[in-house]
Amino acid sequence: MRNALVDFARVAAPLQARLQTALEGTKRTKHVAARVAIDFTAEERNSFGQVKQLLAKSATLVTPDDSDELILMTDASDAGWSIIMTAVEDWNPATSITEQQYQLVHCMSGTYTHVQVELRPLRPHSEWPTEEDIKCAQIATTCTRPPHLEEQPNGLWRDEQNRLWIP
Repeated sequence: MRNALVDFARVAAPLQARLQTALEGTKRTKHVAARVAIDFTAEERNSFGQVKQLLAKSATLVTPDDSDELILMTDASDAGWSIIMTAVEDWNPATSITEQQYQLVHCMSGTYTHVQVELRPLRPHSEWPTEEDIKCAQIATTCTRPPHLEEQPNGLWRDEQNRLWIP
């Protein structure tokens, strides 16, 4: 279901943080989680309302045809990352990219944990991933996770620097 909710990771982050805190020191099973009482703060109630709105507006995912043009969009920041893959059935090069008819194929997003953000300054700057590295990792994640995309005829290609490219 998360794959149909655009911006799910950012919206649900306060709820996930609260759940992690509530389950600290437990076995973290569904059985244990069902018995944990959680009182939401105002921020968490707001987040819960936003998640409900996302569910109400969830997109219908499509399985692309071989003739569809696949469009992969990625973005990353210090707080998180997102990947959106869409299909355009009748791609028209003469039409503006903002006016094409997109259908959602796959959507993923994530936030970085406090540990990941706090450890960044401890590593030498040369070891930090560049924005290009992050985007390449997102593309790799997108292309390896959704099983309904594995049979696409166009496949994946890597350049001499081992970066992924989709023809």
